Amino acid sequence: MANKAPRSSITAIHEDLTFSQRDVYLWVKLSPNHYEFQTESAREQIAENQSLALANILNSEENELGCQLIVTSKVFDVNQWRNGYLEQTAYASPVEYFGDYTMEMGNHIYAYQFRDKNVYLGVNLGYRTDFSPTKSIFKVKAIDDLITRLTGEVDEYISEKELAFWEDKARLVRFSLLDEGGVQAQTVRGVELAYIIRKNLFPAMESPSIDDLSIAGTQRWGAGELATLADGDVENKAKWLEITQEIDGKTQKGYRATLCFVKFPEVMRYPEREPWIHSASQLGFPVDINSRFSIVPSKKVKKQVGNKIKAIQDQATNMTSAGGELSIEVRENYQLGQYLDYALSKDDTPWLYGRHRIAVEASTEDQLKERCQAVIDHYKRMGILVVWSSGDQLDLLLEGMPSDRVRLSSYYQRHELGIIGAGVPAGSGGAGDLPEQKPDGSISGWLGPYIGYTTSRVTDPVFLSLHSALAKDNPPGLVITGSPGSGKSFTAFTLTYNMVLSGVKTIYIDPKMDALPLKTLPGCEDAMIVDLREGHDGLLDPFQLGETDGERIDLVLDTIKMLIGDKLTSIAEAELSKSIKIVLKDRYPSMNKLTEVLLNSRIPDAAALGERLSIIRKLPFARLCFSTISRGNEIPHLTLDSRLTIITLLGLEMPSSLTPKSSYSTRNQLAVAVLFLLTSFTRRLMISNEIEKYLPKAIVIDEAWAITSTDQGAKMVLEVARMGRSLNTVIVLVSQNAGDFLGENVTNSVSVKMAFRTKNEAEIDNVLSFFALPKDAPHRKVIRELNRGECLIQDADGRVALVRIDNWNAKMSIAFETNPVAKRKNAEQNSYEDA
Repeated sequence: MANKAPRSSITAIHEDLTFSQRDVYLWVKLSPNHYEFQTESAREQIAENQSLALANILNSEENELGCQLIVTSKVFDVNQWRNGYLEQTAYASPVEYFGDYTMEMGNHIYAYQFRDKNVYLGVNLGYRTDFSPTKSIFKVKAIDDLITRLTGEVDEYISEKELAFWEDKARLVRFSLLDEGGVQAQTVRGVELAYIIRKNLFPAMESPSIDDLSIAGTQRWGAGELATLADGDVENKAKWLEITQEIDGKTQKGYRATLCFVKFPEVMRYPEREPWIHSASQLGFPVDINSRFSIVPSKKVKKQVGNKIKAIQDQATNMTSAGGELSIEVRENYQLGQYLDYALSKDDTPWLYGRHRIAVEASTEDQLKERCQAVIDHYKRMGILVVWSSGDQLDLLLEGMPSDRVRLSSYYQRHELGIIGAGVPAGSGGAGDLPEQKPDGSISGWLGPYIGYTTSRVTDPVFLSLHSALAKDNPPGLVITGSPGSGKSFTAFTLTYNMVLSGVKTIYIDPKMDALPLKTLPGCEDAMIVDLREGHDGLLDPFQLGETDGERIDLVLDTIKMLIGDKLTSIAEAELSKSIKIVLKDRYPSMNKLTEVLLNSRIPDAAALGERLSIIRKLPFARLCFSTISRGNEIPHLTLDSRLTIITLLGLEMPSSLTPKSSYSTRNQLAVAVLFLLTSFTRRLMISNEIEKYLPKAIVIDEAWAITSTDQGAKMVLEVARMGRSLNTVIVLVSQNAGDFLGENVTNSVSVKMAFRTKNEAEIDNVLSFFALPKDAPHRKVIRELNRGECLIQDADGRVALVRIDNWNAKMSIAFETNPVAKRKNAEQNSYEDA
């Protein structure tokens, strides 16, 4: 005998309302609650918000309210991501290779089979008979089913009058959850609810997508249409369901079992222990959780407790009237009842009566058994008893459908209302670009390129566009820190490459010439390499970089203070200001002319300063700052004609990031000043072209500590950040030490932070301070034990997560290698392959 598809009691869907033969439910989607790296108080707040939201929708002191919670997931929609990313970047005219690149990236993402978690809450609005009480008097289910089979009239659409009736009831609940609720719920489309039904019949298979199920121009589903969703060959075995589907002309089988939560600990210690719902993400395979519960007013619970106490008292009277003694059990029950009665009189928080299930899927019977045992063991370690019942698997499948009725009365649980919140059903661990979904299902917000995946409780793909922070009116800065070999340089190159391919004009300031291999990659062949050893005299002369006299004065003063390293005497500073004003009157002002004016001064302090500058201008690279020719105020020959400009500083004697400024040599001071002026120069280039003023641009600065460790440099970064928000320009700062970025000017310029491994205890403290995380042992251990390529990230919305930067592209892996031994091996391998 052929197995029949299961028949759910749901008969119609109208947008966010579902209708069964008996009930009407309103559905909302719960917004994600970021759980990773939160304080205990923040996690407690998540649970309290959930409990408060549930309590607020209970508008009766006498009647309980039925609810259904569905925690499910689907495979991440790679096509939706790619289409959105291409659309977001189209205005910047990406390179021709960009389409192929995103296709390769999408194929790599799809191979991971990442999951999108979705959490739906259904609220019972009432019985269908509430709309037409008299109509139900003669309606018997068996007769109704018979008429349906005889007439074939199965497409039940809800009348406009009945819809208006239930919409009126739903309005208050929607307001409570969507607008007022602490859970920040979102609206639900009818096709999402239809997808949940369909998904349940495709265990461990690729189920039809939401787009496949969408009906253009309508969010209504009738009973006949819903019946097609439950189509499939289902064999109801004792412990599981074997489901057969025809997919693309091929027969596929999957297996599904539903387990039941039987007993919880008397005290759920949250947040000290894992949230019982969200912790299912640690299992390593997808599961669905379905909770059917009623929110019961405390007044009704108190009445039930009172009745129970009265029954115990009657029992005690019967025992003692016959000359017997009270049993220990009766005494304990009586004391417990009194305690509950007292507690209920002090707290009017509703209670929760419910049944909780967890569904497991697998592609083979043996795999299903292993996974079910893993679920049982997982919850056993949490003190929660989960059982795998026999003979009721089909009923449990149907019970998990949206707004279907409770079919298995066993395993009834009574909890405090906080049990759901303490489970953190909408818990998430994602970071990066997480756009919101519009009511029509489309994605809003900026979703950038894939960079890696989270490595904590949840494995989620991480997408990051540096310009997404600007789209949210946040500061445009990103900071990358970490010890050598930890993965920070690879990440900086990856972010740069993604930007260049997507059309972002980028300047990379590269003191060590590590970024030059970018030019070897597809899409970067026209990159301009500027070696400052060959730069013309005066390219970075501060007199030439400022656009107004005020800017020129500030730049000159800051540059000189960085060049000499010492504080100027009050006399020297006064004479310097006078000399700058004199030079500004010249047709071609320059640092060379300022030096000559100071050398000729009769004031000893000013002449001594001139001598210092005269010595410095003879050093390598100094000619960049000391123009020897009269070129006027025209912009230097360097332009942004290329999508990528790499400016190298090889030969500059940069000080170590650990060297105190008081120990800088004269060459060190010159190097820091040159890097400071170069940053100012790139800023000028970014704003000089009015036509490209609002196109996306980026400045990436390696060894950025040399700038941010000085007052002048930190001020410059803040200025670039302020201008970047209006000119669509981001700034990326790369350094070994987070301590270099703790100044207020820098932290106010940064939206995204990435910290790779470090073992230096002082630096670990700096990282935790930079991320505003507690400096306790667990957090210190996280930073210390990061693997290569793994980092702590804080995104523009403040979410903190552990992320593995994915080295997914072979060409990028070779080009971005900075380890000298590995680079030599790559070169030898390439030579062998070429031969």
